[in-house]
Amino acid sequence: MSESNDVKGGNMRLNPTAITVEIAAKMLRLPADIIRKHIEQGAPTAADGTINLVHYAAWLCNRLQAPGPQEFVSNLKPKAQSPEPNVSGANDHGD
Repeated sequence: MSESNDVKGGNMRLNPTAITVEIAAKMLRLPADIIRKHIEQGAPTAADGTINLVHYAAWLCNRLQAPGPQEFVSNLKPKAQSPEPNVSGANDHGD
């Protein structure tokens, strides 16, 4: 079994090969429900339910490249920004 994470009581050791859903959610700034949904959809976990952060990241990358519906992709991609106005000739009145 992997070394457990004990971040309570000021112990800041974190084992990235065995993190809980809650810690993963905080680290990735995602709702824990999304990670739980990924686990239901096949994201890899250890027998004790912990997540190996590298394996989870690889699973996400494979999902991004796989064809088919990817409802979580919209949460990962930045929103498109409107183009900035062209100001290079804004004060040019042909004088």
